[in-house]
Amino acid sequence: MVKDMYSLRRGFYLKIRHLIFDLDGTLIHLPVNWTHVKHEVSSFLARNVDSLIQLYSEIWRNKELFKKVSDIVEKHELEATRYVKILDDAPEVLRSLKEKYSISLVTLQSKNVAERILAYMDVRELFKVIITRENVPIRSEQIRLVLKLTNFKPEETLVIGDLLNDINSALIVGCKAVLIKREWVHSSIKENPNIKVIKSLKELPYVLRDFSNS
Repeated sequence: MVKDMYSLRRGFYLKIRHLIFDLDGTLIHLPVNWTHVKHEVSSFLARNVDSLIQLYSEIWRNKELFKKVSDIVEKHELEATRYVKILDDAPEVLRSLKEKYSISLVTLQSKNVAERILAYMDVRELFKVIITRENVPIRSEQIRLVLKLTNFKPEETLVIGDLLNDINSALIVGCKAVLIKREWVHSSIKENPNIKVIKSLKELPYVLRDFSNS
């Protein structure tokens, strides 16, 4: 009897109930010339900027400076929304998944950009929580904030993204993760039972089945 109760509890905690999606590169492609953006930000800061992700984490607590940098980036992001490309029939995939899972979104895009893209995709109402860089621009902290706001446990949550930063951040928090290996992703990851690698969002239902059966 005790063993059966333990099995039930273990199964409950391991069951995926909550999906957290990245936006750019995962659901859509936002054609921003990031080299040009980093050059403009570098000129503004009078220092070389190799990674905006790293820069955000460095300047986040300086609210005034962060806003000025964010505004520079947002200018280019908003322009690029005119040419946004939806990947892998993402709206249809999300609507199908919404029937069984709670869905949230984390993005390093700005709130204005995210809202514009989600309105274009007609999927805004599908997401329980949406976290943008104005909330916090560090992916692991974005995931933690989503969990806090939704009351889901890390072990109930699967993070889906296209960059190793998404995957590593998910694992740091204690979530499982799926890497969508797009053509611009060249890094490989070590084999890990908490990570799956796919090439399209359309493979996600099969991955979820695998996690449920593991």
